[in-house]
Amino acid sequence: MMDKFEVEKLSMKMEALDNLLLAMETAIFSGNYDVSNFRRGFAHLTDMAMEVSSELNKMVEGAFANGRAKN
Repeated sequence: MMDKFEVEKLSMKMEALDNLLLAMETAIFSGNYDVSNFRRGFAHLTDMAMEVSSELNKMVEGAFANGRAKN
């Protein structure tokens, strides 16, 4: 199971991911977003989402492993 620090770190990554997505969306709708910036931003979003997904998968696997060990 993840400790409190790891969960907080994951929460901060998810918040940063949300903020980046909101910033990109705002810039696109206001017309102030260059295509090259979009590609870089999207690549960064994808990397961050993969990190968060990987860590969430580890949490779920740990929870199931702990549940099986108790049964």
